[in-house]
Amino acid sequence: MMRGYLLLSAQKIAGTGLFLSATGEIDRVNSVDAQQDGKGYFTMSGAGGWAQDPVRAEVGTAWYRYKYVFYQVPEEIADVREVYGDVKVKVLSCLAVRGRYSYEIFDRHLHTFTLSFTEAF
Repeated sequence: MMRGYLLLSAQKIAGTGLFLSATGEIDRVNSVDAQQDGKGYFTMSGAGGWAQDPVRAEVGTAWYRYKYVFYQVPEEIADVREVYGDVKVKVLSCLAVRGRYSYEIFDRHLHTFTLSFTEAF
């Protein structure tokens, strides 16, 4: 049984706003599958982007052995490949607008666009 998490991150590459990140996660302790087939839960992802006030933009991809969705009814989906783009703009010092597009591929194709407003006090 094992559990591990790895995060590699590079910020302000060459003195610019460019950033890169990669993550990996494995859990063979808490997963039901770990007890059944020994494989457990596994995720890996990578992203890159630009962050320089007032804008932060990011594109990335991820693969999930299992992904859990908790909207109206909890759902478990397997072998999910995700590609996404995310842009956040600080409109005021206390207000930000964020748009995110995600395309997920599993037993069906799912397009999701999220628009959010954040106020910080």
